[in-house]
This record gives sequence, C-alpha cells and structure tokens, in this order.
Amino acid sequence: NAEYMGWNLGGTKGNIIVDFYQTRFENQLVADMEDPQYIRFYNLNGKAYANSFQAEINATPLKRFELKLAYRLFDVKQTITDQNNDSRLLPRMMVSRDRVLFNAGYALPYDKWKFDGTVQWNGKRRLPHMGAVSEHGEHEEHSVITDLKSTMAPSFFNINAQITRTFPNWDIYLGGENLNNFRQKNPIMGAADPFGKNFDAGMVWGPVVGRMVYAGVRFKIIK
Repeated sequence: NAEYMGWNLGGTKGNIIVDFYQTRFENQLVADMEDPQYIRFYNLNGKAYANSFQAEINATPLKRFELKLAYRLFDVKQTITDQNNDSRLLPRMMVSRDRVLFNAGYALPYDKWKFDGTVQWNGKRRLPHMGAVSEHGEHEEHSVITDLKSTMAPSFFNINAQITRTFPNWDIYLGGENLNNFRQKNPIMGAADPFGKNFDAGMVWGPVVGRMVYAGVRFKIIK
C-alpha cells in the first residue's frame, strides 16, 4: 500500500510518500549460512516473511533547490533449521534492515550549473560468525558483537556528489563517489591462501573501493 500527501506552505512545496508491503512465504529454498564452513540448502520448514516500509519527504524550500529525505526498513526473516532439527526464526543474512538517504540538488537559472549531493546511511546486517582471519589464513578470536553463530557488520555512511556545467548540445561534469573513503577491511577472508579451506570471497558487505573522483563529457544528439 502507498500513501501520498502534498503541501504548499509559505511558498515551500513538498510531498510525503509512504509505502508498505508484506510478503509471506509458504515455499522457499533456504540458503543456510549459519555454519561458517558450509552452505546448506533445504526447503523452508516454518515461517518466512519480508516486511518493507519506506517513507520519503520531498521539499523545495527555494526555487531550483530540492531536498529529499528517505528512510527504508527491510525486515526479512526466515526459519533456520540446524542439523539437530532445531528451528529458529532469524533475520536473513547479508540484508541491511535500515537505510537512510538524504539528497540535495540545486540548479542555477536555465540549468547552466547543477549541483547534487547524496548522503546514505546503511544499517547493520547479520553475517556468519567466521572469526578474524590472519595473513596466513588461520582463524583468530573475533572481537565484534556476536549473536549465536552470527556477527553484525557495522553501519556506515556513503557520500556522493556531482557538479554539472551544461551547454546547448553538451555537458561536462565532475563528481565523486564514496567521498568519506569508507572501505570494508579484509573483504576477502584468507586472501593469502586462495586454495585454503578458510578462503572466502563471499562476505562482502560494504564498499571495497575507496574514494573515487571522476569527470566526463556528455554529448546530446538533437534530431
């Protein structure tokens, strides 16, 4: 279900969009990653659901100046059955429950110059508890918070921005991604021993590339 409401107060135009939907699964193939050494596949034996909620506020406080603030909740859980046939309803692995996005955009008259900036916050997500891996691929004691056999990846921010100069038939732009230079440490576990039993390249939950600055030219083909 989606709800929309707009307003115009003192010359400030804006709207609020709220969206919610729920999916309940009766049949589902479960990819069980609770054991750090194996991935087990089996049919769902219990409950599984996905709740999605998003609220978005858009406002234009000044002419050609637009703001957006959005929050998204993604509550996904499934029943995990261990080898002893004990079942637990747990948050799905590698899924971030909460996200917040803020965007600001401004354009000069006739769109000669356009400025755009985005800040996104990504909440924590559940990962298999694999422990830290040394340079030699050996498991060491893990130092972060654990829940049963899982680990919570930390939340993080991501900042992007772009400036564009427009001309009648072409544009030039300069921008940057991940400007706060956040990177996941050791995204590949056991990287020093790629053929070892502790090697795992599937535990990436955040950016692996640091700050990136780019520039370009965009041509318009007018018929």
